[in-house]
Amino acid sequence: MPRPMRWGFDMQPRSEEFRAHAAECEDLAKWYGAPTKHQYEQLARQWLFLAKQTETNQRRPLIVSDPVFLCAAPRS
Repeated sequence: MPRPMRWGFDMQPRSEEFRAHAAECEDLAKWYGAPTKHQYEQLARQWLFLAKQTETNQRRPLIVSDPVFLCAAPRS
């Protein structure tokens, strides 16, 4: 069943989508033995890491009102 859409954007937060992928990987890991099980467990951990990163990035204020900031060269 497709998720609800609003103005062409998915209404589910990106972090929740990543957590759903992690849960799916954890479920798949239950069906397999090593080494496949370990690969699914690692993949689940990586999805959870992405979910946490997404939540952290969403909480940060985005400063785009300063035109100098917008034109600044990226740091290397």
